[in-house]
Amino acid sequence: NILATVAIRDRGCGAGLDAIAKITDQALLAKIAIEAAVSALRCAAVERTSDQVVLTTAAFEDKDPYVRTAAIKKITDQAVLIKLAIEATDGSVAGAAVERVVDQAVLVQIANSGRTPYARNVAIRNITDQAALAKLALEHANSNDRFAAVMRITDQTVLAKIAVEDKAADVRGRAVRQLSDETPLVTVAIQDDDRFVACNAVAKIIDLSSLARV
Repeated sequence: NILATVAIRDRGCGAGLDAIAKITDQALLAKIAIEAAVSALRCAAVERTSDQVVLTTAAFEDKDPYVRTAAIKKITDQAVLIKLAIEATDGSVAGAAVERVVDQAVLVQIANSGRTPYARNVAIRNITDQAALAKLALEHANSNDRFAAVMRITDQTVLAKIAVEDKAADVRGRAVRQLSDETPLVTVAIQDDDRFVACNAVAKIIDLSSLARV
C-alpha cells in the first residue's frame, strides 16, 4: 500500500501524517504504529488504531515515551495497565498507566513503592480510602509523597498529628493549611521552629483567647 509505505518511510512527518489520516485499514495502521521511522508518525498511527495487541506492544517497547503514553491511553486491559504502572521506569509512561488503574490496592502499592515520583504522586491522587491516605501521610519515607497524601486528607485528628509531628516543614505547613481545629494550631504556633509554618498557624487562629496564648 502506497500510503502505508509513505508513512513508514517518511522522515519529515508532513507527507506521513497526511497518509495516516487517509488510512482506515487497521492492519496498515498497526504496521505503521510499530514500524514508522519517525516517532510522531508512530504516535499518529497509535492514536488511530484500536488493536489492543499493537497498543500493548507500543506501550511496552516503543523507544519514545510520547508513543508509549498515547498507546496507554487506549489500552483497556487492567492487567496490562497495572504491569506498565509497576514496571515502567519512565515517569510519564508509568504515570499515564497509573492514571488508568482502578484497583485501589494496586494504587496503594504504587504509592508506597512506585519506581518514579510522578507515578507515586498520580497513585496518591487517585486513592479514595482516607485510612490508606492517612497511613501514607504519616509513614511514607518520602516527604513529597507525604505532602501529596496530606493534600487528600480530611480527618482533622490525622492532620493535627502531622502538623505537630512531621519532620518536614512543608508537610507540616500543608497540614496546617487544612486544619480547622484551633487547639493543634495553637500548639504549632507556639512550638514550631519554622517561622513560615508558625505564622500560617497564627493566621488561622480566630479565637482571641487562643491568640493570647501565642
